Amino acid sequence: MIRVLKRCTAIVLGEYALYQVWRSPKEPPSFATPAGFTVCEVSEGQLRSAYANELSSSAWYLGEDACGFAAVRDGEMLALACCWWGSRYLKRHSWPLPDGAAKIVHVFTLPQARGMGLAPLLLEHARATLQCRGRSPLYARIWHSNTPSLRAFARAKWQPVGWLIQVNPLRRARPWRFIFRNRAT
Repeated sequence: MIRVLKRCTAIVLGEYALYQVWRSPKEPPSFATPAGFTVCEVSEGQLRSAYANELSSSAWYLGEDACGFAAVRDGEMLALACCWWGSRYLKRHSWPLPDGAAKIVHVFTLPQARGMGLAPLLLEHARATLQCRGRSPLYARIWHSNTPSLRAFARAKWQPVGWLIQVNPLRRARPWRFIFRNRAT
């Protein structure tokens, strides 16, 4: 019965998206880089030449109105965070950003580097750098069941500020978007 209900819901609502939206904290960033690691801004070219395919295939996230940060150990990129703003972000039809804000659109850590705290480190580094460039606050949308990402943002002291739900009934050209903001935000 549940299977039939899910199938009927999928036909009526089409593809769906259910994201929790988080915002960077207001207090100044505080982070310590683990021994042996450095965090640096990366260019599209540097990312394309990354050893790991999971990182090099992420180069399309960079370009105009975008920047990326990598955690590096012994010259090897192990984790990546990419941010968008301005006209580049507007094409996403996602969470509306206030003037001057930016959004983390991609965070990835190679499997062998997971559990080292690199994602929260990159979030803090991206926030500090973009804040110095006049981009604040930062936002991120996280798939509702992506527990590792939810944990990383919580460790970086980000706060959940709402939900973004998208449905595409009858495969419309543009999905319907519903935004629910937490009362305290």
